[in-house]
Amino acid sequence: MKLQKGELTDSGNFKLTKKIESLDEFLSVLKNNKSIFARHRMYPTSFIYGWNIRLIERWINNGWFYNTEHIKQKK
Repeated sequence: MKLQKGELTDSGNFKLTKKIESLDEFLSVLKNNKSIFARHRMYPTSFIYGWNIRLIERWINNGWFYNTEHIKQKK
């Protein structure tokens, strides 16, 4: 699975802004955001806190975590 900056999530509500490349950056995103993009969908950050470090490190190395930007929908 190849993800790229600028892609939209399946719902179209979020845009991928920056690949997370380190545990420090990952923890910063968890602390400062309500949700995070992981592999193929958005997850609440509270859900990710229960994951083990080995899995998180593997997903970071595979480039599956991204910081996102919420897109405001026009009504």
